[in-house]
Amino acid sequence: MKKKKSILFINNIFESAGCGALEKVAKLLHGYERIVLQPQARPSRAMRDIKRACREHSPSLVVAYSAAAALAMQLTGVERVIIEPYFSTGNMMNNILRGKMWTNFPLLSYGTKGKHIRVTDKCAAEFKELEEKAFNGDNSITHGVFFSDSTDTAGYKEYLKNFGTALSIPGKSLYGKAEQQQTAKFIKGLLEC
Repeated sequence: MKKKKSILFINNIFESAGCGALEKVAKLLHGYERIVLQPQARPSRAMRDIKRACREHSPSLVVAYSAAAALAMQLTGVERVIIEPYFSTGNMMNNILRGKMWTNFPLLSYGTKGKHIRVTDKCAAEFKELEEKAFNGDNSITHGVFFSDSTDTAGYKEYLKNFGTALSIPGKSLYGKAEQQQTAKFIKGLLEC
């Protein structure tokens, strides 16, 4: 019997597991082994968990959403899809620490048990370092997915600067049902090539 192809989904670091848009996309991809990983917010710990999941499941494809894109870009030898990548998490964390945004929100929720991460200088520095080398790997096996009506265009511009082309899906974000269906269709197409 032929083994099912597997897909490793790396959820956005700042979403709680079980309620994320990426998990809804995963549910649309019947017939594949689907592994959904809620990474830890510290990049060093998150990469350890991601590499372990890759060793255990040997995914045919890795799909990462938002801030998790910089993590997925560190992997070698596996095709990846990055959805609405956000390459400024380190800067965002520094802004939180310096009171420039979310001044009442120094703790970010994540995970299935309602855990919190404390935004620290070390965490922000790790993200910044990771994001600075995001485009240094084998980018020929990276596919970017963006939404045409999104108000957040920074990741799109950064991606185009480094890759030149990307898939643009009509809609505002991965939270829309039609956008989730189109994203799943694109992922399925990659797996069937």
